[in-house]
Formats: sequence, C-alpha cells, structure tokens
Amino acid sequence: DGLYFSDIYGEAGFVGLGETEGVIYRISEGNATPCTNCSGEFRAAISIAPWYPKDTGSGIEYVFDCRGLDGSGNYLYDWNFGNGQQQFNYNQNCIGPKTYPYGDQDYTITCVAKDQSTGEQRPASMIINPSDFIPGQ
Repeated sequence: DGLYFSDIYGEAGFVGLGETEGVIYRISEGNATPCTNCSGEFRAAISIAPWYPKDTGSGIEYVFDCRGLDGSGNYLYDWNFGNGQQQFNYNQNCIGPKTYPYGDQDYTITCVAKDQSTGEQRPASMIINPSDFIPGQ
C-alpha cells in the first residue's frame, strides 16, 4: 500500500541535544491537490540545522531551523536567541549562524511562526548549552 521510510532523527521534532522525535512516512499514489491542515492544528517546531553545532575556536556556532506546520505555508518568523539578540518578521525558516561563548550556560531559543494567511501565531522553543557540544559528534 505504499513505500515506508523514516527520517531517523526527526529534525522538525528536535527536542534537545540527543533527544529526537523521528517520524515514519508512507508514500502512496494520490492526487496532487495541496492539503492544508490535513494532519492537525497549526503549530511550530524548532531544531538545530544539520551539521551544527560547530566549534569556531571562539565559541560554539549554531544555525536554527523553525518551521510552521499544518498551516498555509506562508510564514514569517520572530526570533529570540536567548542572548539578548532578537529578529522580527524574518521571511526564511533557517537563521544563523549564531555564536555562543564557551561555558556552561543555558540559552532558550524561541521562534514564533506567524501564518500570514490566517494571522495565527505559534511559538516553539529549545534550550541549548554550549558546554554540551562534543567535538566530532
């Protein structure tokens, strides 16, 4: 009844370092009609982009990925990087790189996905700690 595969790491469902929410997908024949709100309520998800974090020699560098899910697909993003930096009405879901100093300190990264078609807004957040970075991982 279709082809099944897994994203293994579940980037859109990334919870924290070493914690993921992988998804099993099924591909089957169907129509090409776009589906909005097919799998549930509009929400947001945040993760660290693939191949990050990186040690820059002066700190730990991150690129963040925020996604609006089950909405119109027409989003703007507000960001709070937990270090005093903010950015509003950003039109791409990935942002960075952002460098955090070495040390054992938690930073709460928050994005708000704003659906431009419906006016709905949904937040997503995660906590990073540069001391959790393990080179070569």
